[in-house]
Amino acid sequence: MPRQRNLKPTTGTAFLFITMAAGLMLGPLLAGTALHAQQLQIAEVESGNDYADPIQASRDIILEIMEMEGVPGASVAVGVGGEVVWAEGFGWASVELGVPVTTLTKFRIGSVSKTLTATALGLLLERGQLDLDLPVQTYVPDFPEKRWPVTTRQLGGHTAGIRHYRGLEMYSSRAYPTVDSGLEIFAEDTLLFEPETDYSYSSYGWNLLSAVLESASGEEFLEFMRDEVFEPLGLRHTVADHNDSIVAYRTEFYEQGPDGAVVNAPYVDNSYKWAGGDSFPLPRTWFGSVRPICPKASLPPRLSARSRPPKPFETASPPTTG
Repeated sequence: MPRQRNLKPTTGTAFLFITMAAGLMLGPLLAGTALHAQQLQIAEVESGNDYADPIQASRDIILEIMEMEGVPGASVAVGVGGEVVWAEGFGWASVELGVPVTTLTKFRIGSVSKTLTATALGLLLERGQLDLDLPVQTYVPDFPEKRWPVTTRQLGGHTAGIRHYRGLEMYSSRAYPTVDSGLEIFAEDTLLFEPETDYSYSSYGWNLLSAVLESASGEEFLEFMRDEVFEPLGLRHTVADHNDSIVAYRTEFYEQGPDGAVVNAPYVDNSYKWAGGDSFPLPRTWFGSVRPICPKASLPPRLSARSRPPKPFETASPPTTG
């Protein structure tokens, strides 16, 4: 394990955003390679900031973890009070081509995408365009009715009973042209339980939630996210993982092979899960959006009145991601 280090505490609120190549902790790098994570660091640090010692200590920890776990590349950004005080790339965005990770490199963020989708949900709720407690068929009439009604609130809280991935579904290589077309993967399946009687993490539930958002907003999901979430928050470099598009500074993707070596990850198409498992942000750009997304003040009265505390479940399954 990395050595423990005592970092100087700082005042104010600090936010950390870190991404790693392929989103996986990997085994040792290919035997015989001369390219080690320690040999390449591309940093962007605000001039004159007071965090030199914590930054260096954190840099050492990151490099140590990368070396131990065989992570080809990583990107980190740290913000204090909404301002970036450190952003840095480590290792390789492409091992084969020797392309370094920089502060411009885009990584997949997987289920962190749900936080962005939740922002869109809040916008529609605040505008009065969405009712969290109506059956989803109010917005997605083609989605099959189940034994019990399912609501948008339950989808967002993972209490609707919609299932998660099965088998190798997470590695789907099929392209889905629309949000609605991706629902066919699970639409005919029965609920795992009566809604709000249990908890079961479900990215598919958020796929259905994105179809609700499309209907409520009257716009395609990705267009609404771009125009109403990314642009207003200054996240102009955050894009969807379109396989057929040229995405500037997109990293290659790797996984651990049977012998522990780094190998190319299998080809996947994430078009069935834009809302819950796919987007490419730049870590350093998130901090301009920290205050709008995570305000210190309480929710506006209109939203606070509609929120409910989470319900404990004795049989709740532990959360997973994907």
